[in-house]
Amino acid sequence: MQGFTPAFSRPSRKRKGLVKLFGGISAPWYFTTEVVAEGTPMVLDLVTPDKMNVATTTQGASVAGLALQETYDEAAFGQLKGYHFANDTRQRLDGNPIGLLMGAGWAATLNYTGAVSYGKQASVAASGKLKDGTSDGASSKLPVWFEGSGTNGDTLVRIRFDFPVATRV
Repeated sequence: MQGFTPAFSRPSRKRKGLVKLFGGISAPWYFTTEVVAEGTPMVLDLVTPDKMNVATTTQGASVAGLALQETYDEAAFGQLKGYHFANDTRQRLDGNPIGLLMGAGWAATLNYTGAVSYGKQASVAASGKLKDGTSDGASSKLPVWFEGSGTNGDTLVRIRFDFPVATRV
């Protein structure tokens, strides 16, 4: 008798893109109207109260914090529109808050691009992810330092952050 091993087609386990480790403030009332990943650098919208937008490469100094939840556009799901994702923290783009990680503390993130290493200051990449900002100008650098190393979000990398809680307008 021959042995048979069926293919095991289990989906890969969902991994959090941002894990708050110690310190920092989870401000749960901020929302966005853009599709974002957990750990995306965000700036406050100066027109709409409690709204935040994805930071551009030149807005590093204005970043108020990192997005605490992933958002998705329900229209992209076609037949599955309205589907409930059990045991998942994703949020529809329906105006509900996703929150912002602010203040000073430590976190671990998968939301980075390129090679990062210990002690390097982060900046905003064109993709909206964190990147090694060693060669970037002061206006694009974030108050975030990498305390680990990794490449293209393959492994969770610890970061130290110090976002100003009282933002300037």
